[in-house]
Amino acid sequence: MKGYNVLPGPPRDVGVSNIHPNFVLLHWSPPEMLGDSVTTYHAYFRPIQPSRECESKW
Repeated sequence: MKGYNVLPGPPRDVGVSNIHPNFVLLHWSPPEMLGDSVTTYHAYFRPIQPSRECESKW
């Protein structure tokens, strides 16, 4: 599906490496659908409680 008002799919193979107290490195593969149309991603973060586990939404 191509054309106006069509969004690309989500990034694939999202991962985290080099985890440090002040930063992490994020890596991913382009989306399968319309991946060449993505020019920028915005990453947001927030502190989590130590007893709470993170879940991926991908």
